[in-house]
Amino acid sequence: LNEVVIPWLKKKWSQRPNDSGRAWAVVMNRLLDTLQPGMAIQAPFRGMRVSPYNTPLEVKVEVLWGRAYLGLFADYHDVVALRDGSLEYTCRDSACPEWWTHGNVPDLRLQWIVENGHMEAVWSLAELAAQRIGIDEARIDIFIDPERPNE
Repeated sequence: LNEVVIPWLKKKWSQRPNDSGRAWAVVMNRLLDTLQPGMAIQAPFRGMRVSPYNTPLEVKVEVLWGRAYLGLFADYHDVVALRDGSLEYTCRDSACPEWWTHGNVPDLRLQWIVENGHMEAVWSLAELAAQRIGIDEARIDIFIDPERPNE
């Protein structure tokens, strides 16, 4: 184990973040250059995998000034979750003439996460994380376990 883990840790510790290939790369890399080396390790996801690719269902929550306002799904790129409990169909493909909106068309494919209380837990966790970090804007990525709506 040490023959594999220790070299990997050393490599990761010396690795510097680089946001290349993105429109904001120059500005972001200046910010990333100020970071001190560090890492966070979390336990593996042990919940049920329900996404189309047999991976955990991930929602990326946008939080502004401590309030979560929408969630985007990693494997359902055309669904947006809103705080009022609605799920909307969007088109995030440049071929869509409206580019992102279809006039608030409901999308019910993930309705179970609203009906079973998962999204209330997601909103609460995202807001708590942003507040604890003490940041005015954050994207908090959360994995949903269908069997544990309150975790």
